[in-house]
Amino acid sequence: MRLKPHTKFVFSELPYFKMWWDRTEADIKESLRAWVKEGRWEFLNGGWSTNDETCPSYQDIIANMMKGHEFLKKEFDFIPKAAWLMDSAGHSASHARLYADMGLEALFLGKLSQNDMQQRYKDKSLNFLWRPGMRNFGHQKQILVSAFKDGYCWPSGFKYDERYYDSGDDLFQPDATLSTFNAEKKGVELINYVQNLANHHQERHILLPWGCDYAFSNARENFEQMDKIIQFTNRLNHKNITFMYSTPSTYIQLKKD
Repeated sequence: MRLKPHTKFVFSELPYFKMWWDRTEADIKESLRAWVKEGRWEFLNGGWSTNDETCPSYQDIIANMMKGHEFLKKEFDFIPKAAWLMDSAGHSASHARLYADMGLEALFLGKLSQNDMQQRYKDKSLNFLWRPGMRNFGHQKQILVSAFKDGYCWPSGFKYDERYYDSGDDLFQPDATLSTFNAEKKGVELINYVQNLANHHQERHILLPWGCDYAFSNARENFEQMDKIIQFTNRLNHKNITFMYSTPSTYIQLKKD
């Protein structure tokens, strides 16, 4: 990210981050603090861990979030805006209400029940306002919900990370002089994928996750591939779709505007 000031990154699991943070050089810490301030690096959810929604008490949920948020405030003067629950199965109204009380503005979900996901995809309601406890609180506790139809990892065919080399996905190659040139084919695949998603959303902006579990250990390779994809696909584009680096907070602000 030092070499590529246009790039952005998001992170959600603080125990892993803190283990790295405690062993990191001071100059890297200062760079990261600057990236957080600039909006290039964003912490999501902010709890010490991603807690289960169905069995913990509300005291445990609050304590978990408080520990994480205190760390982020102390080290970065940062308060998360977006909740990030990618691998949770089942979502409770009480949990969403607690998140709204904590000041989180949006809740991003990687899993819904299959029937619910399919119906929302059909009805163009993958984004919606959740108002838990509406009978008692009206709109006071509302929170924007955004569900990822195909989960929280890369789109199929674009797993570009050394942990996923066995996926069989060929690297994006925009150099037409090489025998491995595939950018036009892959670019059309991605544009068509996003166009299909856009046809099932009511909004102009689509948030596309790019990464997966334990990805970006080789961040240079990931960002180089992303740069190539964004640059080539935006030139190739014939469906009025523009790709760019973004974050959930940017997406939330666009929804407000």
